[in-house]
Amino acid sequence: MSDALPGAPQRAMLQRTIDTLLGISGRFVDPLVQRSERTWLELIARPGLSRFAGAVADAQLPRPVLRAIIDGFVSLYDVDLTDMAEPLDAFGTFNAFFTRALRPGARPIEGDAETLVSPADARLDQLEPIDASGRELDVKGDRLSLAALLGDAEAASRLGGGTVMTLYLSPRDYHRVHAPIDAQVTRVEAIPGASYPVNALGRRLVPGLFATNKRVVFHLASEAFGDVALIMVGATNVGRITCSVSPGARVARGDELGIFNLGSTVVLLVPPGEHVTTGRLEGEVMRVGQALLTRG
Repeated sequence: MSDALPGAPQRAMLQRTIDTLLGISGRFVDPLVQRSERTWLELIARPGLSRFAGAVADAQLPRPVLRAIIDGFVSLYDVDLTDMAEPLDAFGTFNAFFTRALRPGARPIEGDAETLVSPADARLDQLEPIDASGRELDVKGDRLSLAALLGDAEAASRLGGGTVMTLYLSPRDYHRVHAPIDAQVTRVEAIPGASYPVNALGRRLVPGLFATNKRVVFHLASEAFGDVALIMVGATNVGRITCSVSPGARVARGDELGIFNLGSTVVLLVPPGEHVTTGRLEGEVMRVGQALLTRG
C-alpha cells in the first residue's frame, strides 16, 4: 500500500542520493529508482559537488552549529570516539573532526618486519591473487587494467601473480592511512580522474571504477615484500587526498602515509613472493596494524 502513495519513489530516490553521497552500499527495487540511477550518479560525480562539499567541510561555522553537526554525524553513523587524540570541542571545522588523529598507542602494530599489516580502519572487501599476466585486476567482479590503475605498465607487470587487498572506509571510520610495511617511499603519483562513488552502485555502473576515479599511488620498496603499491582512491565528496610523506622517505609499519578528506577506498598490491595470508576473511572489519600477510 505504501509503495503506491504519491511521493514514495521520490523518497526512495532521496534516500539513494544521501547514501550514495556518503558512499554507503544499498539496494532499491523500485523501477523508477533503478532507471534513474545513472542520471543521479553522473550528477553527484561532478567535480563542482566535491569542491562544494570540501568548502562546507572546511567552513569555520559558529561553534554551537558545528558541534550540532558533529554530534548528529556521530549519532547517525555510530562513530567510535574512544581513541581520539583530542576532545570534540577542539575541532574548528567538520573536516578537522573527520580527519581526526588517534591517541598514541591506539593501534598496536602486530607481528614483526615480515608481517604486512592493515593500512586503515576499514572493511576488507577483497583479498585474493592478482591475474598472473599482470594485465588485469578483478575488483569485486569489476575487471580493470592494472596498468591504468597504477598509471605505470612496468610496475603492473611486476605485480602479476601477486596479491590484491581492497579496503573500504565507511563514514564512521578513522580516515588516515598508514604504512603496511617497513619501506622506502620511492614514488608518490597523483593521478587525476573522476569522482564517482565507490559503493555498490558505482562499481555496478562504472566499468573500471578504481582506474577511473582520482587517486594517489604510493610505491613502497621493502626487503620483506618487494615493491608494494598502495593506492588511495578518491570518490564523491573526497575533495582532497593529503600526502603525509614525500619520495625518498623511510617509513615504518604504522607511520602515516596520507589522509582522506572525506573517505573512500584503499587498494593494496603486493608482488608474488613467499608470503601467506593470516586467515583474514573478506567482509572482516580491520584496524590499522592488524596482520594481513606474513612471510612464509
